[in-house]
Amino acid sequence: MRVSHLFDHPGAKAIIAEAEADAAERFGRLTAREREVLALITDGRLNKETAHELGISPRTVENHRLRLMEKVGVKTFAQLVRLTILAGD
Repeated sequence: MRVSHLFDHPGAKAIIAEAEADAAERFGRLTAREREVLALITDGRLNKETAHELGISPRTVENHRLRLMEKVGVKTFAQLVRLTILAGD
């Protein structure tokens, strides 16, 4: 669900819609594997669990996580989760 649907004020809807579009554009830069890692870690999975499910090492999960955070322009996991919500992923 998009966040903009939660607001009735046209000004608020426009601002949030712009933020959602920006977030979606940022996530468009990710590879398929980075999207898989993103889905699992934002679902609350540990690096070790994510690694096991994807058949890769926990260190590789960490590398994917760092690379995708850099690509979307965030510095913390909380910012990553917030942007994921805005993007509707």
